[in-house]
Amino acid sequence: MQTTISESDVLNLINGLVLPRKSFDFTPNGDLPSDEKPPITRREGIDDIVNALLSGREQKSNPEWVEALDRWWAREHAATIIAFALLKERHGREYTPRYEDYLPGRHLMYKRLVDDAILSFMPDIKNRKVAEIGSGSGISLTMLAREGAIAHAFDISETALGFFKYLARQSSVENRIRTKKGDFYQIDFSNDEFDLAYNVGVFEHRTPKERIKLLEEMKRITIPGGYIMIAVPNLISPHYKKMREREESIFQKFKQYMYPERDFHDVDPRELLTEAGLDVLKHDYVLIAPSAPIGRKVIHQEDYEFFMKLPNINGGNIPTAEKIKIWELLEARATPLQRQRYGWFVYSISRKS
Repeated sequence: MQTTISESDVLNLINGLVLPRKSFDFTPNGDLPSDEKPPITRREGIDDIVNALLSGREQKSNPEWVEALDRWWAREHAATIIAFALLKERHGREYTPRYEDYLPGRHLMYKRLVDDAILSFMPDIKNRKVAEIGSGSGISLTMLAREGAIAHAFDISETALGFFKYLARQSSVENRIRTKKGDFYQIDFSNDEFDLAYNVGVFEHRTPKERIKLLEEMKRITIPGGYIMIAVPNLISPHYKKMREREESIFQKFKQYMYPERDFHDVDPRELLTEAGLDVLKHDYVLIAPSAPIGRKVIHQEDYEFFMKLPNINGGNIPTAEKIKIWELLEARATPLQRQRYGWFVYSISRKS
């Protein structure tokens, strides 16, 4: 059907509601960083916090790549500490810092994974044991702990686990979390221990043989009738690709910010789970909100009317919580094809027989 809606109309709406997702996107007023407003990762004093977090580790004799991971996660932790302090300064003494006000795009992606994938199959999650293998900061684990789950974080990086503990304290769920440091391929958990084992953004960094080995371990620790979920980036999404372009540009300029695992593979989580003999219950995409202004020729013309459901804020500075709500409402209206076209992440959830 012919439309009179122009591309610029659509882009104006979308770009007025960008949700920052990466630490280098953050400025206290919610603007995107610029030369006048450098990102939080370049703020004075951050290196002192990073070094303090690294020196506080129990295990310091790590392989070089683990040391690089520890430094990465220490910087992310330090950036969050500074961001929370700046947000508190801006909002006043009574304000409690929230991750969604810091990186709303990241928060919303994990919230959609928790709500649309995990809780849709496990609504009775209270006191159920869940494990994220390769947990990083464990944002989704914190959300599951808020729902009453016993949330176990497993990661090779000690500072990533420390960051998770920090976020859990911020959410007052530290009594419902557990942490363990170890190797992906020899997970130090018992057979048939968890109601859910999952990870987000891990399998795309692994070789085919490593993926099989990791998935076998995830199966081993999951109870019969329990769930296994894999989520990976949707490499065709223009919103995801725009973020990657900016990320690579920043990493080239500031090598110390680079995440040590830069190999990316196009992974089909449904295919992985099926080949492992698991029954895939749902396969879908999440997060259609961009984290950077998008340009021309990335929105399909037949989707113009869909995106025009976004409100016209006319450059207004609306609260972050309202932006999150706007994108959640739009995502609920998206067709499967629209989620596939624009969603940042693709996930599959399966059940172990």
